[in-house]
Amino acid sequence: MTGSNTYKDIHERLVRYLAGEDSAEERSETERLIRTHETVRGYFEDIRRIWHSAAIAGRHPQPDMEAAWRKFEKATASGMISIPLWSRMWVRVAAVMLILIMSAAGVWYFRSVQHREVIVSTAPEERQTVSMPDGSLVTLNGRTTLNYPKRFTREVRHVQLEGEGFFEVTADEERPFIINAGDLKITVLGTRLNVKAYSAEKETEVTVASGRVSVTAGQKEVILNADEKAVFDRTLGSLTSTVNRDANYLAWKTRKLVFRDTSLGEIVTQLNRIYPGQEVMISDSVARCRMTATFDDLPLEQIIEVIRMTFDLEVTREADRITITGKGC
Repeated sequence: MTGSNTYKDIHERLVRYLAGEDSAEERSETERLIRTHETVRGYFEDIRRIWHSAAIAGRHPQPDMEAAWRKFEKATASGMISIPLWSRMWVRVAAVMLILIMSAAGVWYFRSVQHREVIVSTAPEERQTVSMPDGSLVTLNGRTTLNYPKRFTREVRHVQLEGEGFFEVTADEERPFIINAGDLKITVLGTRLNVKAYSAEKETEVTVASGRVSVTAGQKEVILNADEKAVFDRTLGSLTSTVNRDANYLAWKTRKLVFRDTSLGEIVTQLNRIYPGQEVMISDSVARCRMTATFDDLPLEQIIEVIRMTFDLEVTREADRITITGKGC
C-alpha cells in the first residue's frame, strides 16, 4: 500500500465502495486492497456490519472503542497505513471521533447516500410508471407517493409507499426488496404484487400476482403466495391472509373490469375507484340489480350507458356527479 493511503483515504474509499458511489476502476482497486491487506479487510468487515445493521435493522450498534484504537494503532505502527505527523493525542482524538460518527449515524456518509431520496407523487386521476435503480418497475395509482433512494445499497432495496402501487420486482437473492406501507413491512426477493395503503382508508391490502412475499405488522407475520392477499385492519390491529377472489384488484392499472353476477351497487363502488374524476351515485332500489359483463379499457360514459340500456334506467348528470335511478329489479 502506498504512503498516500491515509486512514481517512481508506475510510472514504470503503464507504464509497459499500454505498455504490465508486467508479469501476476504483472498485477494482478497493477489492484488491481488501484481498491483499488483512488490516484493511478487517476494518472493512467492521464498517460493513455497522452499515448492514443501520440499513436493515434501523439500530446503531455501540463499537468497542479501545479495540478499534488498538487496531488503528497497530496498522499505523506497521506502516500499512500512513498518517500525517500529528501529535499522538490528536491522532487518538481524531480516530475516536471517526468511530463516534460511525456509531451515531450508522456511518454518516453511508446514510447520507442512502437518504438521497427520489419522491414521486401522482394527482388523483394520474397513473405513472417508475423505474427503480435496480430495474424494478412500480406503477402508481392516483393520490400516491413513492419514496426511494437514488441508489440502493449493496445490502437491501428499500422503498416507502403511501397510496397504491403495482410492483414488478427484479429478482436478487442477495438483496431483499422491502416496501414500507403504513404499518406494514413487505419483504420480497423477486415477484409481482399490488400494495394498497391509503392512510385515509381503514384497511391496507397486499395482493400477490406471482412469487412469494412476507408481510409483517409489528410481531405478526403472514407468508403469501401467488393469488393470495393479506389485509391489515388498522382499527383492530389484525393481519389476516386469504385467497384473492377480487378479479378487479388491478383494474385501476389495466382498465379492465370483470363482473360476474355482481350487484350494481358493487359495480358503482368499483367505478368510483377506477374513475375518480366523477362521482357515480345510485339509488337503493337499483343498487340491488345484478349484472354480468366485461368492460375492457372503456371510458366511464360508455360503461354508464351500457348499464342504463341494460336495465332501462335514468341517468342525470350535474357538474362532477352522475346519478343512476330507476324502478329497480
